[in-house]
Amino acid sequence: DFILQAVARSPMALQFAGSSLKTNKVFLAEALKRDPLALQFADASVREDFELMLKAVRTSTVTLERASPALRSDRAFMLSAVEANPECIKHASKSLLDDRTFVLAAVKLRGGCFKHIPARWREDLELLAEALKKDPSVLRYAPPDARADPKLLGAVQLEPSRARRAALGEE
Repeated sequence: DFILQAVARSPMALQFAGSSLKTNKVFLAEALKRDPLALQFADASVREDFELMLKAVRTSTVTLERASPALRSDRAFMLSAVEANPECIKHASKSLLDDRTFVLAAVKLRGGCFKHIPARWREDLELLAEALKKDPSVLRYAPPDARADPKLLGAVQLEPSRARRAALGEE
């Protein structure tokens, strides 16, 4: 409890904890709730733990920077992370970001992740349409010609005045 309080004051305190605490998932889950930056001092094996890292991501997306490459390449983990926060897609592995089916699944979960996907996917009208269904404000990240496409706007039932507001970031 003393170390937990110390970690709450400063994540640096975890570096002085014994190795048993740095691998103790119950302790670390509590420490990460108090300060996600404590993860940097946790044992490397913890950064591979699906459930613990997902809890950490729900507290702060910055913890994904410390997640293992294997987790950042894990489709189920990254989709769960995106569901918790659309910005998490920025931390997905290159192989996942190159996979259109993964990107489509992500924008279907959280349309807001559209603004963080690679530029080439923002040209994909199906991805844009799926993102717009969840979050009309992503229209401002679409290519200019797509912003006024009546077929696209009609498909997602976004009337022109609302589309204009969304494209301007007013929605």
